[in-house]
Amino acid sequence: MHGIEGRFTGAPALLWRPMPVSVYALVFVTISGLLAAAWAQPWVPVEDLLRDPLAVAQLASQCCHSYYGALSSLGVLLWAGTAAVCLFAGLLLFNLRGLSEDARFLGAAGLFSGLLAADDLFLLHDHVLPNYGVPDIATYSLYGLLCIGYLWSFRFVIAGQDFVAFLLACGFLAISILVDRVIHSDAPIRIFIEDGSKLFGIGLWAAFHVTAAVRLCLAAAPGSVGDRPAWRPAGRTAAEAVRTAERGTVLTLGNYRPTIAVARALDRHSYRVIVGSGGGEGGAEFSRHVREAWHHPDLERNEEAFSAALSNFLQRRPDIGFVFPITEEFVVWLARNREAVPKERVVVSALPRIVETCLDKPKMLELARVNGLGCPPFEIVRSYSELTIAAQRVEWPVVVRPLTPGRRIGSRKAVIAATAAELERMLPEWPAGQAGLLVQRKANGVRRNVYFAAHEGEIFSALETKILRTDRIDGTGLAVDGVTVPATAVLLDHCGRLARALEFTGIGLAQFILDAETGQSCFIEINPRIAGSHAITEAAGQDLSHVAIALSAGGSHPLGTRSFKAPPGLRYAWSYGDLRGLKSAVREKEIGFAGALRWLLRATETWLRADTHMTWRWSDPLPTLALFLRLLPGLRRFSALAPQAQCQRKQEII
Repeated sequence: MHGIEGRFTGAPALLWRPMPVSVYALVFVTISGLLAAAWAQPWVPVEDLLRDPLAVAQLASQCCHSYYGALSSLGVLLWAGTAAVCLFAGLLLFNLRGLSEDARFLGAAGLFSGLLAADDLFLLHDHVLPNYGVPDIATYSLYGLLCIGYLWSFRFVIAGQDFVAFLLACGFLAISILVDRVIHSDAPIRIFIEDGSKLFGIGLWAAFHVTAAVRLCLAAAPGSVGDRPAWRPAGRTAAEAVRTAERGTVLTLGNYRPTIAVARALDRHSYRVIVGSGGGEGGAEFSRHVREAWHHPDLERNEEAFSAALSNFLQRRPDIGFVFPITEEFVVWLARNREAVPKERVVVSALPRIVETCLDKPKMLELARVNGLGCPPFEIVRSYSELTIAAQRVEWPVVVRPLTPGRRIGSRKAVIAATAAELERMLPEWPAGQAGLLVQRKANGVRRNVYFAAHEGEIFSALETKILRTDRIDGTGLAVDGVTVPATAVLLDHCGRLARALEFTGIGLAQFILDAETGQSCFIEINPRIAGSHAITEAAGQDLSHVAIALSAGGSHPLGTRSFKAPPGLRYAWSYGDLRGLKSAVREKEIGFAGALRWLLRATETWLRADTHMTWRWSDPLPTLALFLRLLPGLRRFSALAPQAQCQRKQEII
């Protein structure tokens, strides 16, 4: 067993389960080498190595040689090997989990690969079936329909694996069929292209399915999924710890960009992840690291319906041990309705009193003042007539922010105004849906974020980032470009004071304005939840997703673990937010053509220079692709076609 301190090694990096590039590279290099050797060797015609042995023997003047159809026979072996591995793995999964989708996928893959092996071995479509009056075009059509049916039936399983390799395999096989049907020639180059493409396709097909079979079997093996977390919560009996560990499934509530990072991180720790479909721009449900998508009533529109749906879902799913609110609306709702979750399930969030205090902006600003933090003058206003008067009292320039958590002023998180005229222009009337506004003198400097984890008021892990750009021209929006920096002593001290004052246990994000020239800082707020740019914490090795579960379940830690050191200079990008901000700025006529071009160039530079991205990953591209569909006119509706029962796999309590 290991405590949560085992995760704070500072290992940067992308410790995710990566696409096994080495496997596909080995396949590609090996087949390329064999084809190159076959083409370059001077002893026998290259077509004698590539064609079916029987076809070569029929055309040869002298029969027979052992090298006839050597590479064609290799393809048959790959088909047959794939079939054997998939059928064996499918039988293994059937014994472990019953007739689950994974078992059906591997069984279908084995049968289909076996059929293609038999076709190549016995020349079914070339000779056998035509002798019985079945044209080869009919056989090709049947195989095509079987392939489409296979792809559609198991599209979510395939998407959850290295589906790019699967598409490449299908592409190479399609090229081979196209050359065979369109180009009628016995020229060596045509045979080389046809059978070479076929061999590449078979090799990638084999690599994809064998890799998938290994992954699915490892995921189903006892101890690999259900036995998390690997720590024992402090103050709990061994039996209670075992019951908690048996529930290795996490239900996340709130579906926006950090949900994708959380799912990837928890999957790395072998948790099953179920994503709630509401509360954000979506996309996480398409991730290969998500087992299911739970579609529920909208919390804002019908709170009672959501509460009932959550209760029923948790009753039906005893395997769910953790309810992990991601977005602010779910964090607040669970803080006020903790009884909606059964006591034996762990709510992965700070205590309700901490959440309520952190989200009460005036109370937090007063707490910051009492504890000696920099805090410019502020006032609370409840009507439009008070707005300009309050701004004059706190002195210009001012920042105006909503009091209600999660609310915006129009499309903005905040409004900055230097004069009364500018404030009147930006806020010609009281913003709709606002019970009150916070008016505060604007501080000079750059925004700094401190991601932290604390236990009983003691911070033991902190990561500081500097915001380079946001999705708003005035810098008030969401970060789209940032970089990790060495921890600033004054900011760490301020975080520590607030954590002790709150007796904070959990993870959070403290935001400040820091003037690098004067060293003066201004406290903005603490978010007691997963932050929007959470992916940078996982990429830096801070592992806050797993830590949040440990702390919420009552896990303890030795105080020596507070020395987490983040790698400085790790740059991150949120390209979707960058382009969405550009679209918004153009629509609101904040920038013209030249400004839009400069924005686009900066966004491109950020994307190229970033070490990590908020949503994009080559091994898990579907969430980002789904998000970008929302930016394209006419295609937005397709991004909402979330899988209604993605990977509905049989869940077991181990």
